[in-house]
Amino acid sequence: MSESNSNSHLVAKSGFFTGLHPGMGIAAKAMIAAFVIFTVLNVEFAGGLYKSVRSWIEGGLSWYYISVLAGIMFFCFFLMFSKFGSLRLGDDDSRPEFTNFSWFAMLFSAGIG
Repeated sequence: MSESNSNSHLVAKSGFFTGLHPGMGIAAKAMIAAFVIFTVLNVEFAGGLYKSVRSWIEGGLSWYYISVLAGIMFFCFFLMFSKFGSLRLGDDDSRPEFTNFSWFAMLFSAGIG
């Protein structure tokens, strides 16, 4: 039995958590809800906290942060333009679920997040 088949019972087939592992889905939704509720209930405090975290990242990790992001970007370009750029992740006859535009939009929004 392959690994994907042996773990298929861990993914919800219907309902609110369709396509998700219920435990992971609940944990992710709870963290997002807590983040949003904290921000909405304490706008001033949350704004100050987020500003101080951003300042710490910019001040303490500026060279490292920029280096890591540049390295990841160059690595992605290398993968795109090398022989690995045409590597199909899935069955030989399967087609992508999303268009290139949708895929880049999702990557961009995840990077911004």
